[in-house]
Amino acid sequence: MLAKTIISGTLLLLGVLGTAQGQGTIRLQARGADKTVNLSEVVALEAYIPLSNEDDALIGEISKMIVTADHFVIRDDVAMSILIFDKRDGSLVRKIDAQGRGPREYVDMEDIAVDRQGNIYLLSRTKFIVYDKLGNFRSEVPNPYLADYIAVLPDGRIALSCENIVNRVGQKKYEAGLLILDRDFQVEKTLFPFEEKNRFSAYTTFNTFVQNNTDLLVHQRYDDNLYRMRSGGQMEVAYRLDYGNNNTRIADRLKKEFVGLGNSQESLTRETQAGYCVLLGLYDLTDALLLLFRCADRYSYAFYDKRSGKLSQYTIRYTGQNFPVPLINDVDSAPYYAFVGAEGNTLYGFAYPDFLLGDVGGANALLNRVGDRLQPDGNLVITQFKLK
Repeated sequence: MLAKTIISGTLLLLGVLGTAQGQGTIRLQARGADKTVNLSEVVALEAYIPLSNEDDALIGEISKMIVTADHFVIRDDVAMSILIFDKRDGSLVRKIDAQGRGPREYVDMEDIAVDRQGNIYLLSRTKFIVYDKLGNFRSEVPNPYLADYIAVLPDGRIALSCENIVNRVGQKKYEAGLLILDRDFQVEKTLFPFEEKNRFSAYTTFNTFVQNNTDLLVHQRYDDNLYRMRSGGQMEVAYRLDYGNNNTRIADRLKKEFVGLGNSQESLTRETQAGYCVLLGLYDLTDALLLLFRCADRYSYAFYDKRSGKLSQYTIRYTGQNFPVPLINDVDSAPYYAFVGAEGNTLYGFAYPDFLLGDVGGANALLNRVGDRLQPDGNLVITQFKLK
């Protein structure tokens, strides 16, 4: 039987970033020894939230999940849709699925963002579309910019990530990695002006923006810095990532080697051989940063305590097609959890009920309470963990 909710493709385990209480250097280990840890040592499982298994709730892939006060907002790049679920009971609030070339429709979906009021912003190659927090259409305007990612600042301004993209809008030319737009979607400020040495993209990473309730954090992979963007677009370095391997120097050498190469797979192979460390995931918790990164054939989780500066890193060697997970799930029968969202000190992941149903009659009290709501033919279960 076809599962009502399907997850396809590989999802990266993501990490955490946040409202830093001061600048500092996060000293990671590029050559970290193999080290795993039980999931229960770093987080506590608080709840299972089975999502609706009605036909409209079908999910092809969790490409991005934004956790708001009331909802899970999921971007599905496979179905080219946005799904809004109630955080309390997992019911489907609305599915936004309007592909087309007419009014209120979109031909693609580059990224989504949510503002402090819960309004949803859709970035398409041809337009910006704004919906309210329940998914009702509010407005749309043409999009003259080429951008990969979008974020909304607390004051309502919009940030666009345009790495390696020269934007030409009318008579104006913008050669900058970040564009700050006003509420009418007009350029107000540009940041990270291009230099010839950093125009080449050696590796495509995760979403540049990591957002929390008060400001926006921006990962700038050319210098391994995490910048804090305040309202109005003011920037400051929040953290510098130090992998202990002269990563910036390696990157400079790689950029020279890669010039003229058109094969991204060849670039990736050379990059791996050179030992360049790549940040693959980042989330923001109140008290910690959680980072996922790759150095050569090793993948690591790193929990950074913002208050004490203590770092806990767990590393495992790459052994197959899927990304390895150095956190061993010992809380239930699911093989592992992919973290896909964060709020406060709470991490959200997902699991398949097929793995969980075997535990319904067991000792796991949380699972027992929702066991009768899990459907054997496959609705997705969102898991809620509290950082220890």
